[in-house]
Amino acid sequence: MAVEGEGADLKLTVLGAQRSNGEYNYSDYKCFTYNLGTAKEWTGAPSSVFEPLSGKYTIAPGHVGIIADNRGGLWYEQYRANPKDIEPSIKHFDATGKEDYTDIVTATYGEAIAISNDGTILAIPKGNGKVVIYETNYSVMANGQIFLEAKYNFNVDETQITGMAFDYANNLYITSSASKTLNCYAIPSFTDNKAVTPCAEGFTVGSETGDPDAIANVNGNGNANSGAIYNIAGQRVSKAQNGIYIVDGKKVANK
Repeated sequence: MAVEGEGADLKLTVLGAQRSNGEYNYSDYKCFTYNLGTAKEWTGAPSSVFEPLSGKYTIAPGHVGIIADNRGGLWYEQYRANPKDIEPSIKHFDATGKEDYTDIVTATYGEAIAISNDGTILAIPKGNGKVVIYETNYSVMANGQIFLEAKYNFNVDETQITGMAFDYANNLYITSSASKTLNCYAIPSFTDNKAVTPCAEGFTVGSETGDPDAIANVNGNGNANSGAIYNIAGQRVSKAQNGIYIVDGKKVANK
């Protein structure tokens, strides 16, 4: 399952299976897209079928994963000790659904896959408690493919990885249904040890809480509390008396 976007642009992509005869059949697997938007519930048919992953490649329902690349495309990875053309280990499809990466050489041992917020860093399990960190800039080469570069290979405590995710600082969280553990791993920084996390746009002090010193409704638009006055202890006051105050973020001496 892959989720991308927010608000009116929220989209869900699901790779599902229905065993037609109890055997492993490529035709049993379909990939559907749901343009959820702001809907509170969904009872209708899928918005569309993602044809590149329908009726092909996938061979086992419990060992395959998809994840949005956070730029309109989709990564696909499945457990394959001996991948081949009809059963690849890794694929990528761009925002138009065109395949621009395929791997039939690298053995992968798990359905989990993690991707950074900007989509350029991926983590893929290699089995026996190993994870490989890859990097890509999505630039299309002359052969029509993008390049996925293996950057780091490291050991983790989980030998059977069932879930992975990056936080905004690109720390890697790994969970295992076998060991029933959840661990966090710090990987080498790709951003000079700097991270940007989302936040609300400014703040309102006191007015909605009844507490004159409380901070609520954070939102940094720079216009919140225009004209608000604070003493040098950081307490909001209704009127400046003699002394030094902070007004609209500036220090003011009142005489």
